[in-house]
Amino acid sequence: MAGEDIMHFKEFSLRQESCGMRIGTDGVLLGSWASLALETSSSSSRLNPTKPQHFSQASSANISSPTTIIDVGTGTGLLTLMLAQRYPSALLTGVEIEEGASLTARNNVLSSPFSERISIIHDDFAQYALTLPDHSIDLIVSNPPFFPSGVTTRSQEREQARHTETLSARQLFPWAFRLLRPMGRLALITPFDQLDALRIEATAVGLTPHRLTAVVTVEGKAPKRLLSEWKRSNKEDTFCPITTLSLRTKEGEYTPEYTALTAPFYIFL
Repeated sequence: MAGEDIMHFKEFSLRQESCGMRIGTDGVLLGSWASLALETSSSSSRLNPTKPQHFSQASSANISSPTTIIDVGTGTGLLTLMLAQRYPSALLTGVEIEEGASLTARNNVLSSPFSERISIIHDDFAQYALTLPDHSIDLIVSNPPFFPSGVTTRSQEREQARHTETLSARQLFPWAFRLLRPMGRLALITPFDQLDALRIEATAVGLTPHRLTAVVTVEGKAPKRLLSEWKRSNKEDTFCPITTLSLRTKEGEYTPEYTALTAPFYIFL
């Protein structure tokens, strides 16, 4: 899947030859999972974090879909296009610091059915964020770099895409606190072992976990990835449990939960 220069999904296709990081499972997971709906202050229900739900404003007085979405470090534009498919009323912006990747993302968007609602910005996110009004965004998503500096890679673009020097969760939390609307969300996918560090950084700026899902490649194995969604802290916050999403059964089949989550996108499901 990740070795091809073009990836076909059910409603769009992506070229990726000029991008440092290839399309992989992490991005598809986050695009499928992130903020299935925004809960308003009057909502008391919790969403099932592993079952895709497609709400509209007419389906519940307490649920509304995001209307403004930013994908930080958009790369090929994968997350931006997935969320455009899921939220047909949303306006989306993909921000990418690497010039080649931003051009690829722009071309991918232009060839998609969602181009009228999407902007691709070639800029450092911190610089771009300075131009935005406070409390103006419903949803921020990011598949941030995982690796510290010093790990060598095959190209400058890949190094920039993989390393935390240009983008990290630590940098995203304060910007999210300023930019998100009161009920807004920041959604990330990171290594599972970063959870404690993420909690510390989030607490320092006034954010708290809203949903946490440990991603297990095969049932029974230790989790490798963490899907996390963060919101503003308030006095009504309760303990946020960690749910588990297994991608495959011990027999090697896709689990029903993973299939249901990604079926709107993968052409083989």
